[in-house]
Amino acid sequence: MLRRFNLTLNKLLEKPEIIFVILAFIFGSIFLFQTPPFEVPDEPNHLLRTCEIADFIFYSKTPVQDTDYDKYFLNIDKSSYIKKNSDNNKYNCMQREKAQFHAASRNSAIMYIIPALGIKIGSLFTQDGNILFYIGRFLNLLLYISLSALAIKITPVFKYPFMYVALLPMALFEGMSYSADSFNNAFAFFFFAFIFNLIFSKNEITKKDFIILSILSCICAMCKGLVFYLFLLLLLPTFSKEFRFKKYLYIVILILVSFFICQYWIAINSNNLNSKYPVINDFLYIFKYPMVVFQKICITSLLNIVNYFKQTIGVLGWLHIFLRPDVYVFGFMSFISMIIFIKEKISFKFRITALLIILASYFIIQYTLLIYWSNPNAQIINGFQGRYLIPMLPLLFIVFANSKFTFSEKIIKTYKILLIISIVYMLISSYFTLNVFYNVLGLDRNIMDDFLNNKVQLINKSDIN
Repeated sequence: MLRRFNLTLNKLLEKPEIIFVILAFIFGSIFLFQTPPFEVPDEPNHLLRTCEIADFIFYSKTPVQDTDYDKYFLNIDKSSYIKKNSDNNKYNCMQREKAQFHAASRNSAIMYIIPALGIKIGSLFTQDGNILFYIGRFLNLLLYISLSALAIKITPVFKYPFMYVALLPMALFEGMSYSADSFNNAFAFFFFAFIFNLIFSKNEITKKDFIILSILSCICAMCKGLVFYLFLLLLLPTFSKEFRFKKYLYIVILILVSFFICQYWIAINSNNLNSKYPVINDFLYIFKYPMVVFQKICITSLLNIVNYFKQTIGVLGWLHIFLRPDVYVFGFMSFISMIIFIKEKISFKFRITALLIILASYFIIQYTLLIYWSNPNAQIINGFQGRYLIPMLPLLFIVFANSKFTFSEKIIKTYKILLIISIVYMLISSYFTLNVFYNVLGLDRNIMDDFLNNKVQLINKSDIN
């Protein structure tokens, strides 16, 4: 019996994608029903964008177009849970005025197709907004799980780090929501895994690889910031004889086409940048004041590094629900431990390329927030959130990978088990933390404490008797 258990455990540990699917489905479903509507960052706006896609409104125009699917969600009951205090009532954002863009207007349709399809099909059977809302969420969760599991399966390196990142409370919390980050993060994982597979497992690129890579690159161009990861293509192996284009010529053309698609999308949605500070709303600001930009980004990063870390691990709800301090400790220690115990042979060129991509992506995001959303007179940049770093995390493992120290199989097996236990603990702790704020089942969170206290009292009385 023990031997059979060990064999089963060994096989399971060799397939982290299965472990991921089990944990992601269980805890993702719990988060999905535990978290009330609109309690994920910008979820009302993302739901509205989903409604537009369901009504075949693929890009925003002026004036804003009406969609038939808004009406299903206007009367969702939001009175049974704690509302985040806010100067403006975010729960009214489903009701728009003409010529007014919402915060998700600029996002491409590709990130909302699956939940939009769920709402569209679901509306054929019910017009209950509460049911339709959770149908869309559930399909987005399934898409997140599918893409992330496929990424873990096909990547030849860092399988457990991929699983860890995809199961972070923040990543899974967004994965079960209408947020564009659900698709964005999962697709980033899959794209990295596909690129890693080409780099580490193949000696040459086939025609089939070329076609798939071209499609994925175009999708990257329509996601949030993923177009910058295309510079990983510079590390691809040589092309096969059946595909005669020169390697770097193809890469340059593909990157240019992808950037053109990205910029064209921004151009046709240029009116949705809603800047409060038009003085600084200037793309060339960096050329006018390069040292000012550099100083602001450095100061912002130093002052917010702890918050960015916490938000990457998990600050749930409308970014107002902090987890227990030990969860952040577990998250940090798990990350460091994977760098130590998981050995991969990574070239210096690959490390430098990954580091440059991370720095460039981070700088561009901060700079975009500076010129469009920040007060030009402030010393820090507003708007950056740690969850924006989640798609970059696989590249961090490339940068800091252990290529020297080797551990025995027994130690690695024990380590993998402890890592899984750590992940489960973080997710369970996230559930209890969410339950403090969102008691959607109508159960008093103190019931269990009262029950345990009464039980202790009964035991003490029996001991006395």
